Amino acid sequence: YDGINIPIDGTPPTLQFYTDRGPEGSNNWFHGDVTVTISAGDATSGVAGVVYRINGGDWQAYTGAFPVNGDGVYNIDAVVQDNAEHPTSCSFTVTICRTPPQTTLVVDATVGQNDWLTTTPTISLLAGYNASGVAQTMIILDGVEQVYTGPIVVHGEGEHTVSYYSVDYAGN
Repeated sequence: YDGINIPIDGTPPTLQFYTDRGPEGSNNWFHGDVTVTISAGDATSGVAGVVYRINGGDWQAYTGAFPVNGDGVYNIDAVVQDNAEHPTSCSFTVTICRTPPQTTLVVDATVGQNDWLTTTPTISLLAGYNASGVAQTMIILDGVEQVYTGPIVVHGEGEHTVSYYSVDYAGN
């Protein structure tokens, strides 16, 4: 008998992204560098190749897991093509914020002898931006914690204790 092989592949390949761990922070933010793996498969004709790019950069051949380093938002695009020339594309976002927001205390008052304030002080907090953004700033005045929403006037003679911190959207 004479015969020929008739290959048929009407199904596009599969494509998935994986990271070396789950996000540690809130809102899917990682608190450190991440290793990304791309998994591509095609049960019929096989995978011909995979390419990827980060933040719209140059396309590069995927040869194995790669690091994503530093604070920021990283948009990763990938395309796999099978041996029947069917493409599949997929996008994935990695968000890294390992730096907590810095908060600065500003006290507006007149300073007298021995660093005692001689006028009623107004306390302001300035929260610095980081990769994920500042979600909330807290102030603790004389042991009472509250969300900071604007300048606070401190009343009453004597010593007062002020503590403060900010939390970003990544949970730092």
